[in-house]
Amino acid sequence: MTYGDIYTYYKDKASALGGPFGVPECSDRGCTQAFDRGRVFSSPRLGTFTMTGAIKDFYLTYPGPELGWPTSEEQCGLAGGGCRQQLEAGRAYWAPVVGPSMISGGILSAWSSSGAESGALGYPLFKEICYAGTCYQRFHSGAYLVWSPGAGTHLTAGAIGAKFERYSTYLGGPTTSREMCGLRSGGCLQQFTYGKMYWAPGVGAWPIRGGMETRWRSAGAENGSLGYPTSPEYCSLDGTGCVQYFQGGQLTWGRGIGVGGGYAPA
Repeated sequence: MTYGDIYTYYKDKASALGGPFGVPECSDRGCTQAFDRGRVFSSPRLGTFTMTGAIKDFYLTYPGPELGWPTSEEQCGLAGGGCRQQLEAGRAYWAPVVGPSMISGGILSAWSSSGAESGALGYPLFKEICYAGTCYQRFHSGAYLVWSPGAGTHLTAGAIGAKFERYSTYLGGPTTSREMCGLRSGGCLQQFTYGKMYWAPGVGAWPIRGGMETRWRSAGAENGSLGYPTSPEYCSLDGTGCVQYFQGGQLTWGRGIGVGGGYAPA
């Protein structure tokens, strides 16, 4: 059984929706009801719309759902055969190559400015991940858009971007979308909140920050005898010592001793 605004809407959509389940479930936001082939959401403020298929299933597992109720019908025929649906606080997407996803906030704004699903980043994957006030989302291209307080939303991509998620809590978010390239041996770097990520041919991408970075810079950074970092910083479980390896040696840190290092090959 169905009634009210959902019934009025259903009369024109019956062949697409199939039969109703139960009765409308209502709250101060509006009413929603499940049908054979979708779920209808009806709000005096937003209107009445249907969610179907993979977008509906993903939406119903989303926390809250924290992006609010739908504010449009599903629109298909996007790049790569994709579909989207507008929500109160973001958008839901589905495409054959990536499945369903949600995107919102500063990440949605930056992605839209880059051409959205038709741009170089392609479709968003799954949903944004947040920690300590910083949020990031991966895209079909392999790149990430990262939002952090004070820095806004920036891109990290390529070999540096491929390491971002592994070191996201260590480095924080990028403070610029531009890599600085043309370094020694064709290397590049990107600045992050708590340090930098360096990449060079044959070396790969590795992070450096804090006292290790300060000591490495005083030795000439990538142009000195240590060369580029070839590992992250490794620290003992008790926090009494750390070591980081470079092309030409290593730097060590010990509690009460500070940062020192040998210049013999690591």
